[in-house]
Formats: sequence, structure tokens, C-alpha cells
Amino acid sequence: MGQITTISHLFDPWDFLSPKPRKLLDESWAGLFQKEILRSLPVKLIKSCFSRETGRPTKERFTMLGVLLLQQAHDLTDEETVSQLEFNIQWHYALNLTEESDAARKQNLSPKEIQADSLYGSDENYQAALNWKIAR
Repeated sequence: MGQITTISHLFDPWDFLSPKPRKLLDESWAGLFQKEILRSLPVKLIKSCFSRETGRPTKERFTMLGVLLLQQAHDLTDEETVSQLEFNIQWHYALNLTEESDAARKQNLSPKEIQADSLYGSDENYQAALNWKIAR
């Protein structure tokens, strides 16, 4: 199995931050999540849920799985999760969402779209992802 990688950038997309907030983000849970957890998420488990017919490819798989993991870690409702994804720079940093505009990010999620059962597609996929989270 080849390693799945996330998009890399020629220039640092977080360069707009001044040194102090950048250091705080790097040293926070968000920095750890971005550097260690995001790139190791088992995105292949949800690949079948992203079909061309339903429009799901606009929701990047690392982001979607990362959102579910952050939702569980912070014990948030679906509505609270959508709000964090829209407005919280720590979540943007953790998920490496670098574009400012909604149109560019294409991450406008509804609470229904982040429900685990609609994302994983089957109980087996959900259980496998849950076992991955527990093993970490």
C-alpha cells in the first residue's frame, strides 16, 4: 500500500500569521493534528462514499474524516461542528484548510453531511475507523 499524502504547497500558506499566533498554533493540539494525525487518517475507508454521481468529491476526504475525529474529540453536536469548521482558525490549521473564501475551500458543510453514518457508508467502515481512532 502506498502512503496517501495531502496537498503540499510551494509557499507556506500560513505565512500571513504573525510569529506569535503561528507559534501558538504550531505548539497546540492543532499543530499536532496537522503534522501527525491528518496525514495518517484512514481515508481509504470512506473512498466508496465519495461518488461522482452524488457530488461528494467536493468534500476532501482528509478534511471530512478529520472533521469527524475533531467532533468526537471535542464532544460537539453536528451544528457546533459546522460552526467550528466555519470560524475556528485552530480547526482550519489542524485540517490544513488554507483558503479564506467558502467558494475556494468548498467546505460549506451541513450538519447532515458530517453525520458518521452517511460518511462511512457501512457499519464495517465505521467500526474500522473507530478502531483506528482507538489504536492511536
